[in-house]
Amino acid sequence: MQKSLEADAKQPLAHEVLGQLRETVGKIPEAVSHYRAAIHLWPDFGKTHLNPGMVLARQGDRGGAAAEFRLAQSDADPQVRQMAVAGLAAAGAR
Repeated sequence: MQKSLEADAKQPLAHEVLGQLRETVGKIPEAVSHYRAAIHLWPDFGKTHLNPGMVLARQGDRGGAAAEFRLAQSDADPQVRQMAVAGLAAAGAR
């Protein structure tokens, strides 16, 4: 993934995947940076808002998490919308 982004940094899905990989190994700031890059490149893709929403929720930022989940709720994919609703409920928001 890293080599792919070095060749072309404007790949939102590559940023998303690399963010997930970084998060898995506990490199949260790097993960968030990649998630933010994915959002910047593809702001209307709801899935890009789910992972930062989950990270923010785990960090106790319920307001920030809710904002990301609300953005994900507008996605055309019903599975993404369902995950966003679940995230909002877990964050204590509607």
